[in-house]
Amino acid sequence: MHTQKAWCAGVDAYDGYDLLVAKKNQPGVRQDLLDFFEDKALDQGEWEYHKTVHKEHGRREVREIWGSHADERMV
Repeated sequence: MHTQKAWCAGVDAYDGYDLLVAKKNQPGVRQDLLDFFEDKALDQGEWEYHKTVHKEHGRREVREIWGSHADERMV
């Protein structure tokens, strides 16, 4: 939801912030993000990462989030 280019451009135009979620059912967007965060040529000094692992009801749940400032290549 809300990962469309027009929505993101509107948020950016008003100096807003947004959290974008790319799930496995959006393979193109997901791969673009993976490529972006794996690019060692980029300044990763301001990036953040957090991971939680929970095991409840017989299953293991892993949640990971990477954060960065907007990059024009991503819009």
